[in-house]
Amino acid sequence: MLNSSFQRTHSVLVLSAALVCATSIGCASSGGKGFAFFKGNKQNPQQVAEAKLKAELPVLPGSRKDLKNPARLDLSYARWQQEMGNFPEARKAYQRALDEEPNSLPAMLGLARMEELASRNLAAEEAYKNALAKAPTDPDALHAVGQYYARTERWSDAITHLNKAMQADPDSKRYRFDLGIALAKSGHPDRAYPHLAGTVGPAEAHYNLGYLFYEAKQYEAAEREFLTAVAQKPDLEAAVAMVDEIRREREDATLLATRPQQQQTIQAAAQNVPARQPVYQAGAFQQTAMPQTPQPQQQVRDFHTTTRLQPAPPVPSSWQPVPQQNVMPVQQPVHYGTPSSAHPNMTPAQIEQLQNQRLSR
Repeated sequence: MLNSSFQRTHSVLVLSAALVCATSIGCASSGGKGFAFFKGNKQNPQQVAEAKLKAELPVLPGSRKDLKNPARLDLSYARWQQEMGNFPEARKAYQRALDEEPNSLPAMLGLARMEELASRNLAAEEAYKNALAKAPTDPDALHAVGQYYARTERWSDAITHLNKAMQADPDSKRYRFDLGIALAKSGHPDRAYPHLAGTVGPAEAHYNLGYLFYEAKQYEAAEREFLTAVAQKPDLEAAVAMVDEIRREREDATLLATRPQQQQTIQAAAQNVPARQPVYQAGAFQQTAMPQTPQPQQQVRDFHTTTRLQPAPPVPSSWQPVPQQNVMPVQQPVHYGTPSSAHPNMTPAQIEQLQNQRLSR
């Protein structure tokens, strides 16, 4: 019994010592590196993630010679510069790729495209043909040449090469879609529809056909295709917008066409209608001049109490003069304040001079 009690006590002491050792910092029996409670082992989680990422990243090459596939890098860079519109830089990258790999089909097609974008059509066509001669059955080469013919509207050659590209890679929706567009633009919408519907869907195929008709100014055919697209897919907002656009343009064209005719009709009517008297509104009256009768000379007295003669109105030429013997003699005006001629202190000449002075005032 004593031995069993000792064993239990010994076990408790050993367990206590182990716990104390485990909770102690820098305990030698902890085994060192793997224990999470060690102060020296704690790290920032961000530092741990950065160290892990750094270990997984490849070592960047110091120069072009250290690249495993420099031509591939040049092609990627050339395509990027081409999309950015930096064609001179894209040409340089395509040329570097071709110098690295003389039989690189993407590099040859890229340089041909650069000639086309520079409007050097003869050089572009020659470059496309040289690329196709290197790989006559390659779908990328057939497609690139077919697209070049389509952009120059040589539809027969375009359809031939695009059809070959689709046959070389039947799973490529891009080749099939471009073939459908070429067929539609060349005047074969019925042949184009299966290819378009097989790539983008039935409603979208009708929309694409309608848009091609719209660009060709065939508005009735375009509206028909847009309406078919809306009937098959009512939530196709692009088709609904194009229907509204076509109808609005039709109304504007009708108004512009009828406006000159309306102006000509108005002008013709204005020339045939006789002149009319102006319409007077209520309260607007026009005074009519009454015929005037000749008035005899009247005596008018001003504020100076001096009487002056006003001329009578002119006599119309059609009137007959009245005989002189029937006309009463006009009496001379009486000037108030004039001295009498019988004044004993003034001569007649002085009296006349005095009258003239008064009249001249």
